[in-house]
Amino acid sequence: MRKFSILIWIVVIALGLTLYILGNVDNADINETGSDVETASPTPTPTPTHSPTATPDDRVLFEGFPDQDLVQDTPPRSSITGPATCSLGGKITFLDKNTAINENAVISYNNVDHPGRLIFWTSSPNNEIFNIGPNIFDGLELPNGQKNINVIIEKDNLNIKTHVLRAQINYGIVDKDGGVIRTERVDCSGTVTVELGFL
Repeated sequence: MRKFSILIWIVVIALGLTLYILGNVDNADINETGSDVETASPTPTPTPTHSPTATPDDRVLFEGFPDQDLVQDTPPRSSITGPATCSLGGKITFLDKNTAINENAVISYNNVDHPGRLIFWTSSPNNEIFNIGPNIFDGLELPNGQKNINVIIEKDNLNIKTHVLRAQINYGIVDKDGGVIRTERVDCSGTVTVELGFL
């Protein structure tokens, strides 16, 4: 019971100090250098200020949604000619853990219907040592394009020199009105070889 009453007193003292400090802050003025100075007179003299007025373009930026030019559009339905497909090719050779040469290691894709579609990577024989990208189509050219593959070694204790990368992508199956009914995955043809040349 004694510990509880001590805790109550600590809370009361902390609350009192907080109210005291807040009360003093209201009476302080901040000069141009940013330090606290006590106000000499109770009524400050107003100084003329110029407040900028918003132009019509400025007002538009602050109404509703943020700037929509930053959001990637879904490609037109007419540009999607069938199910999504993809292929891999090339080689990545690591000279050391942090330095690699990309020998035309790319993912090529067609008919990707949305920037939110994903790329699912696997590596064999060990699927846990690499961080591989890209892994989403946001920011990539849609519906068709090609992108260099990036690989980062995430683990130590490496003992296997050659690894093979494979990928799948997902895409939407749409109804006659263009609404997505479900998503499907498709395997990419081909592989990318990753050589750990420093082993």
